[in-house]
Amino acid sequence: MDRTGFQAPATRFRADWPAVRQVEIGTVELRRRNFLQPAGTPLPRRRVIRVVCGDRRHEFQLVRERPLPVEGIRAGIQRFAGEVPVHVLELTEGREEWNTPVPRG
Repeated sequence: MDRTGFQAPATRFRADWPAVRQVEIGTVELRRRNFLQPAGTPLPRRRVIRVVCGDRRHEFQLVRERPLPVEGIRAGIQRFAGEVPVHVLELTEGREEWNTPVPRG
């Protein structure tokens, strides 16, 4: 991310700031499920950044051992975003991901 736009190098996503309508910063709590453990295995919480461009929302998970402080992320983005609104979402979103075992043999 710089003065010209938001970029996520790992996914090669790039959007110029004039194309970005808003940025949202939140937290997700994931539970990984598979057919062997139907109750789900809890995973650490992750910070997410959602970039809204036009009518599309692009989401990026920040995979860290400990979640980064939300206000630090917001301040870093706001430094370059200019007039683009940067919102912090207070609620933690719960999600389940299915992990299908791969057959061996």
